[in-house]
Amino acid sequence: MYIPHMGKKGTYSTSDEPVSNPFAEALKGVVAEQKMTVTHEASIETPVNSKNWIDGSTLVVRKERKGRGGKTATILSGLEGDPSQMKKLGKELGRSLGCGVFVEGSDLVIQGDHRVRLKKLLEDKGARRVKMSGG
Repeated sequence: MYIPHMGKKGTYSTSDEPVSNPFAEALKGVVAEQKMTVTHEASIETPVNSKNWIDGSTLVVRKERKGRGGKTATILSGLEGDPSQMKKLGKELGRSLGCGVFVEGSDLVIQGDHRVRLKKLLEDKGARRVKMSGG
């Protein structure tokens, strides 16, 4: 492959020689290895099974500051399901809200005051009853 390069006077060189790459020999082996060993394929995330956490229960969204070093946290309680599903839901909510989320007992703790956005997000996902509490 010919790549034109600038000469001293600012004109393109007309030689048919390719531009020399001092690392060409070293890269040949690396590129061949990378083509031969595919380590993993792109994983497709499965959506969270929403029936477990929407199943007719009332979800409560509240703001809390006590016991958190003065930091505001939004607590989502009333979830039903196993901890692994709650972690998946927390990860999804954290991406949507742009904040940290972790599981604490049977509640999800979201860092920051995201009550209004969280309520709308849950309603858009199909939650029937979402209540807000806390000042």
